Amino acid sequence: MNQAEINEREWSNPDNWGKCFGFYHSGLDSRIWVHKPKPWMGSSLNLAHPLGRVLVFLFLLLMCLLVVGAPLLVLQLLH
Repeated sequence: MNQAEINEREWSNPDNWGKCFGFYHSGLDSRIWVHKPKPWMGSSLNLAHPLGRVLVFLFLLLMCLLVVGAPLLVLQLLH
């Protein structure tokens, strides 16, 4: 079985899709981004892929910096 077949088998397995938010999690799938089962819903990160975890961490870090840093910058500019 080649990697493309493994990826397809893992993508088709409903156990690899999160129950609440539809996040994808499969350590056997080599892809970082995967299409959701319903194409109109877009794509999802493979949270079992190491780079997928890094991307989520960087996104959360950026959001924290924006939430905390933007008001501090505005306050500094006003004084």
